[in-house]
Amino acid sequence: EAVQVGSGGNGTTSDGDYNYTTITSPIYPGRKTQNQYWAEVNWDLGPVTATYQGAYRSWKQNDHNLLEGNFLFSGASLQQMIETPVNHFHTEELRFASNGDSALSWQGGLFYYNNKLRTSLRNFLVNGAGDEIALQSETTDKKDTRNIGAFAEATYAVNPSFRVTLGARYDDTKVTVSEYSYENQYSLCGTAVAFTLAPVLAANNAVCTGPGQASVASRPGTSINNESVKYHNFNYKARLEYDLAQRNMVYASVSTGFRPGDIGISQGETNRYRAEKLTSYEIGSKNRFLDNTLQVNLAAYYYVYDGFQTTFRPDNPDNPADFATNGTQVRINVPARNLGGELEVLYQPTNNDRITINYNYVRSRWVNRPQTFAEGQPGTTRAGTPHTVTGAYQHVFNVSGGGTIAARIDGKFESAHLTQNLQADLLKPEEPQYYRGYMAHVGDRAVGNAQITFTTEDKRYSLTAYVRNFTNAKYPVYDIIGNVDAINVNYADPRIIGIVAGARF
Repeated sequence: EAVQVGSGGNGTTSDGDYNYTTITSPIYPGRKTQNQYWAEVNWDLGPVTATYQGAYRSWKQNDHNLLEGNFLFSGASLQQMIETPVNHFHTEELRFASNGDSALSWQGGLFYYNNKLRTSLRNFLVNGAGDEIALQSETTDKKDTRNIGAFAEATYAVNPSFRVTLGARYDDTKVTVSEYSYENQYSLCGTAVAFTLAPVLAANNAVCTGPGQASVASRPGTSINNESVKYHNFNYKARLEYDLAQRNMVYASVSTGFRPGDIGISQGETNRYRAEKLTSYEIGSKNRFLDNTLQVNLAAYYYVYDGFQTTFRPDNPDNPADFATNGTQVRINVPARNLGGELEVLYQPTNNDRITINYNYVRSRWVNRPQTFAEGQPGTTRAGTPHTVTGAYQHVFNVSGGGTIAARIDGKFESAHLTQNLQADLLKPEEPQYYRGYMAHVGDRAVGNAQITFTTEDKRYSLTAYVRNFTNAKYPVYDIIGNVDAINVNYADPRIIGIVAGARF
């Protein structure tokens, strides 16, 4: 592999099979601020305990990002501004729960949620002097989401070994949106795929005059003002538990959940999206062995998504690069299914040693796909990591004179998997092989970490030295630039060494 680093611009080299472009650029500022306040009050009323929980969280964002240093070989850089001046979350919950040790235990209450969001996103092209030369796309959103819910749950012990739990919840949700959306129909002017704009230019009697620019103004943006959608959702839960022995339990459950729908602008039109519904089926077992030093938990689950919310780009036979064309992305509800399993193992052979191993498997696929979705995104398997294994070992040393030293090593393994679902144009036989291979698929990956922490005897002070990715493994992350001859390649975080000092007062 040949590598060349550019200085203040672009450097290109080749290893015989592929060309590599290294882009140097300044670091742009980004700022995120979060504040959170919460309170909990418990009141013992004898047979019943009343609990109140209130919380308020605010989150702000002001980020300037470089998306591409040489946008589709236009010579201009594609930059992005994301601003979120308002994102407030306010929740209130009042819950009542039974006291005592009777065969029937229960809880129920009311829940309130309110979110106010104001955000904007701008993608724009900048020339070598740092001046903005073309606006690619822009959206501004004002969204208010309000939810009122009521819930109840009860568990009945049929006998000391067998328990039944039933629960229900009703939610009333209202989403109110004001949005402005603009997509530059000449965004590919001056790029390596400008030829795909021929029908658009001809229809508007226009010609390209520069990166993202044409002799005729692009069509205006689209707005919606204070449009509202309402959702009424009923969900339930049923669970059976049986104790095989004092420290061995099996269970089976079925439950439902929902994610509210939305309203927004897609391809210049106002679209309403129905709520996302999920039905979850799960069986499992929780166990302890070897005098409680070994804990083993197993679970298998099957998720049924009725209308998973996702986005895709339709396939236009007349546009071989529609996978990279602004304004083509569509948001839609598509049914999906998840099948998975989990294994958790925790072993503590001594008071100073702890070993943990976790394994997760999941397979996800689309079902009953709408025709336009199936044509635009032919793959039926949803991108994701099928096998994940994490493990850790920790030993605590008692220090003479007081205090402890805890040494820990851990690692994570991810099996080969799809990084994203590709649009139809990137899966056609005439496209370069690296789109189907390198781009859509990555190999097995493993990363290890280590740390050592000294803590004083009174637990007030601590000092930690750590190494992340101690093998300095370099795993590429691929991204489409938008041109049929180029992809972006980034790397996961390299080896990182650091020190953290802590104090409690």
